Amino acid sequence: MHKVDLTIKGGKIVNPTGIVEAGVAIDEGKIVSVAKEPNLPDSDQVINAKGLLILPGAIDPHVHIFPWGRRFRREGYVMRKATFETETISAAFGGVTCLMDFVLNEPGDDPSENLEECIREATTKSVIDFAFHFGIGGSWKFEDAQRYIDHAFSKGITSVKIYMCYRTEGFMVDDDLLYATLHNVAKKDGVSLIHAENGFLVDYLKEKYVREGRFGPKTQLEARPSFLEEEAILSSLALAKASRAKTYIVHLTTKDGLNTILDARRRGQTVYIEANPNWLFFTQEDTEKKWPLTRETPPFRTKADTEALWHAITQGQVDTIATDHSPQTMEMKMKSEKIGGFAGVETVLPLMYSECTKRGLTPSEIVALTSYNASRIFNLPGKGLVHSGYDADLVLLDPKKEMIVRADRLHTTSDFTLYEGWSLRGVPVTTIVGGEVICSDGQFYGKHGSGRYVSRNGSQGDTPRSATS
Repeated sequence: MHKVDLTIKGGKIVNPTGIVEAGVAIDEGKIVSVAKEPNLPDSDQVINAKGLLILPGAIDPHVHIFPWGRRFRREGYVMRKATFETETISAAFGGVTCLMDFVLNEPGDDPSENLEECIREATTKSVIDFAFHFGIGGSWKFEDAQRYIDHAFSKGITSVKIYMCYRTEGFMVDDDLLYATLHNVAKKDGVSLIHAENGFLVDYLKEKYVREGRFGPKTQLEARPSFLEEEAILSSLALAKASRAKTYIVHLTTKDGLNTILDARRRGQTVYIEANPNWLFFTQEDTEKKWPLTRETPPFRTKADTEALWHAITQGQVDTIATDHSPQTMEMKMKSEKIGGFAGVETVLPLMYSECTKRGLTPSEIVALTSYNASRIFNLPGKGLVHSGYDADLVLLDPKKEMIVRADRLHTTSDFTLYEGWSLRGVPVTTIVGGEVICSDGQFYGKHGSGRYVSRNGSQGDTPRSATS
């Protein structure tokens, strides 16, 4: 074999199927060989990975770097100070080599122009690879929704986000448009992402608690109870079953919602589950202690809910881990009761590696949760495995290294983290994207605009084991 650009030697390669002691040869941005060291080709650069795990780069399938809609985007950027450059640098330091943002359309947007603008802006700034989901507008006519979805698919976006709440913001989709969208996306073999909360009751209960003077940190869970998620999941899955749609429930938060999905799976439906670290680690008690930084929708739940989700993870019933990364600042949280969300792309991999190993998961199971499953569900070609022919998107993780989470050491423009002071074991030390080392030992070597837009026009690929279990 001819001389290659880079070889990684001395580490242990982690794939969903297991761990092997081998090296990796990389040339022109691709993995060209996975072999024992004597069988690797010569290279211009060698990385010694002794004592390290070689993982496929993490994939975060749910982030909000772009503020909602074109009309809000300029104001949102000014408040946040975040761009696709700052936040993908943060992601790279955390071992995330690909993420998926949203083309979200506010009333008055031209959705096709909005889509083109999102791709163009990310292409000029991102330091890692990226893809998009397409968001449905709540007031769209059926024929317009179909036309906009057709355009999104033609541009390589094969997943559609549907909100069942946020009525006053113009995002909530009623059942008729929900059903039509599920049916349309299913015909194209795409995936429908659903934010499952009963929007009418969300608004009714909040207005009731505000009117009674009882809306605040202590009543977040009471004013937005878990049955709103359970009911929305139940009703959306009934429509999905009728339309034969593949559905993906974003940031599942409740035990009852989980059981509803597992029941649907037992009846043969394809329903994917996304879990978010914030709802795995925090409860209503934390909401009260750290308010208003903990403001979020849905709210943090109970210990019983978090433990049910963790049990589902250990049983292989959860498909993906995603952060819903939204780089708000403390000032934003203090100023507006409408602002939820947290930064998360830089801490997600060490958080999950640290906690999952404590709970008995293997590194291979962690790779499935943080990379492989997302690549298959959303058909991200070349992602999710350390294998010949795949993109050379890799993370070298030191399983023994410990880190203390500090907001001022993270690279996001968000100036706080809910994990402040947490001690984590298992830390990414080198991140490689497209065969190029972009982060290593705390130093950044990448350049803005080096990330690649990932078009997903091919087949959906293999289905993760837990998708229909």
